[in-house]
Amino acid sequence: MKKKIFILGAGISGLSLAFYLRKRFKDELEITIFEAQNRVGGWIQTKKIKGCLFECGPRSFRVQELPLIKELGLQDALITANPHAKTKYVAKEGILYKAPDSIGSFLTTALGRKCLKALLSYPFRRKKKSGADESCQSYFHSHFGKDFTDSLINPLMAGIYAAHPEELSYQASFPSMKRGRGAKIYSFTEGMEMLPQALGGILQENILLQKKVHGIREHTHAIELLCDDGVHRGDFLFSTLSMNALRALFAEQDPLFSLLPHVPQASVVSVSLGYYEDLFSLSHKGFGFVVPSTVEKNLLGVVFDSNVFCEQNASYKTRLSIMLGGTRAPELLMLNETELIKMALSFCQKYLGQQKMADSALVTYAHKAISNYPVGHLVKLAQLENYLFKEKRRISLLGAGLYGVSVVDCIQQAEKVANNF
Repeated sequence: MKKKIFILGAGISGLSLAFYLRKRFKDELEITIFEAQNRVGGWIQTKKIKGCLFECGPRSFRVQELPLIKELGLQDALITANPHAKTKYVAKEGILYKAPDSIGSFLTTALGRKCLKALLSYPFRRKKKSGADESCQSYFHSHFGKDFTDSLINPLMAGIYAAHPEELSYQASFPSMKRGRGAKIYSFTEGMEMLPQALGGILQENILLQKKVHGIREHTHAIELLCDDGVHRGDFLFSTLSMNALRALFAEQDPLFSLLPHVPQASVVSVSLGYYEDLFSLSHKGFGFVVPSTVEKNLLGVVFDSNVFCEQNASYKTRLSIMLGGTRAPELLMLNETELIKMALSFCQKYLGQQKMADSALVTYAHKAISNYPVGHLVKLAQLENYLFKEKRRISLLGAGLYGVSVVDCIQQAEKVANNF
């Protein structure tokens, strides 16, 4: 008899896991994916408004090599970011300062010289003992100084995690970033959603949409999922849900209720603007810019989408994504779309010298979208993994809530879990 495998969540982690399980076990497993929404992909979603392509979630992925693309037949749809997308800026006092991107830029740019000064001071600074986890703020402050941390690390963490560096574990948050170093930036001709749609097409018979799970019960020889249509009984469960969402499915007396680590999640608003005309001066060519929290409370950064992937522009010359909120200003998610677009345009005026009404616009509210791994996260994760193994629990965990927030992190962790099953 085939083993019945349940997967919670049809985001990129759940879809990738199902794909790799089918690849390894062929028809030996009966796999069912439970998805509460009416679509696959999770936070990966691409929309076209008046013919303008906007990303509601991740807008690219960075990797040296990803065999899954070829396995899905997407290699012809793959596009690489323009070379000038490696240019990034940091905003301060209404001015965009170029971030260092080469050895020469450490001498020729203001931020480069600041970085060089911090690097040269490294051998003379007192540092904490290696091995102990600490916040990103603490690590970079002790290694490179306050000015370097506030000017560069603070906006960098805002751009990736929508959070302050003091809220993030260095050991859990930075390895993911280092793995992508030197890799190219990719997307697809019709946007990032082509990836989960391709997986969803292959796995269509395995996916139950709008199938919300209300509880989990584990027995010696089975695991049960409680849904509106009754109880689904299987042999093993993989969850890609956030820790808060998963914890709510267990009874309080279950040890997992207290063992699941607390992982805060940042909420963001993305205001996407499209223009038929080119609003950029040559000095603004690049990927975009991020902003220190000491400079702007509400603004995390701006992505110059039309500069990064020109192939997606169609009849539009300028596409921008203004990222707002995060842990700096969670109250922004209470504003309506008109208020948010007005705020986004004011930042465009301040930093890009443009406040023209867009020809196309989209506001995306992303509630609890980005996991913020706190100090000690990896220790708690190891304790959780050890418990699941020793107690032979019929559940395994993966996804952005625990193992890395990038699209590639999720795919690679899913492959690892499938290969170890």
